[in-house]
Formats: sequence, structure tokens, C-alpha cells
Amino acid sequence: MKTRESKRKPAENLTGGSENQSLPEEVENHQETETADGASLPDAAIASLEAKVAGLSQALDEAQEEARKSLEGWQRTQANFENFRKRMTVEKAEWTTTANMLLLSRLLPVIDDFARAFLNLPEELQDHSWPAGIKLVEQKLRRVLEMEDVKPIPVEPRDVFDPYFHQAVVQQEVEEYEDGQIVAEVQTGYLLGNRVLRPALVVVARPKPTTATEDETQATASNEAQDSAAEN
Repeated sequence: MKTRESKRKPAENLTGGSENQSLPEEVENHQETETADGASLPDAAIASLEAKVAGLSQALDEAQEEARKSLEGWQRTQANFENFRKRMTVEKAEWTTTANMLLLSRLLPVIDDFARAFLNLPEELQDHSWPAGIKLVEQKLRRVLEMEDVKPIPVEPRDVFDPYFHQAVVQQEVEEYEDGQIVAEVQTGYLLGNRVLRPALVVVARPKPTTATEDETQATASNEAQDSAAEN
């Protein structure tokens, strides 16, 4: 039995060997087919992926550019709104100041009337209670003006005339006053903060005109001085 099995086994091995020898050609052909198929598929896939990546990159660039433009537009809008808000705040303050100036300037003639009335108060009414009550009304009105930062423009004789604070109503030739000096105040001026609410009306000194005699005297003195200088 063993001899027969051993004899059969070589035959089987031979047969198997012949089959194994024919397999490599099929396997090789199959591998060649897979290699050829595998080489064509990745190229198409890579090309497709590259196209998609290029499209996505372009879309990203466009989105970033759009985002940049949107950000710049938002920043400009924000800056414009901030400037508008500041401008409106300033304009509102100016409107309020202008409205206050208009109202307060209309109250100044009332203060002037009070002052003139008390300057011309008859002597028999100096100690009367009725003028005292009117005086209290005037003081309350002045306190209201002070609360609104309204104060009179200080004017003293011999002050230099300033057209920003003063308005000249008369020019006079006054002894011992130089040209442009204030001689007297006709009407009190007022300031609202640092702004002139009403200029002070003043009388301003002007130089005395020189006469012909004075001109001749000055000319003679000048000629004598020149002659003396020439002799020396």
C-alpha cells in the first residue's frame, strides 16, 4: 500500500507542478490588467481633485476679497457714523447756545431799564418799601443771568479800545487821554461764557488835530535842529 501511494504521489506532484507552471502567466496577465486599470483611474481622480481644489481656492479668494470689502465698508460706515454723532453733538450744543443767547440778549434791555429806573429814583421814594421790592426782582433776574454764566464786560477809564468787546458810539478829544483809550461807558456789555453777548457801548478818545501854528513851530524846531547838526 505504501508503495502504491508513493508511486501515485509523484504523479500528483507532476500534475500539480504543471498546473502551477501555467498559473503565473494568468496571474501576470491579471496583474498587468490591474496595473493598467489602476494607473488610469488615479490620474483622472487626481485631475478631478486638482480641479476641485483650484475651484475651492478661487472661491476662497473671492470670499476673502468679499469679506475684506465688507470689513472696509463696515469700518467706513462706523467712522462716518461716529463723525456724524460728534458733529450732531457739537451742533446741538451750538443750537442750545444760540437759543440761550437769543433769549438772554432779550433780557438785557430789562436789566438796563431797571438800572436806569433806580438811577432816576426820586429821593422821597428812596426808603419806600415798593422800590425795595422792585430791587429784589432785579436782583433775582441778575442771579438768573449769573446762573447762565452771563457776566458784565468790565470797562474802566483809560482802558484800550478792543473792537471785540467794545463798540464806539462817540469819539471825543479829551485832555490827558491818548488816542484809542476809553473815556466812559454808555451801556454795559455782557459775556455768555467766553462769547460776547452784547458789546459795551463806550466813548473813545481821539487825538487833537494840530493847528497851523503848532505845525510851524514844529517845522521851525526841526529846521533849527538840522542847521545845528550841519554846523557841528
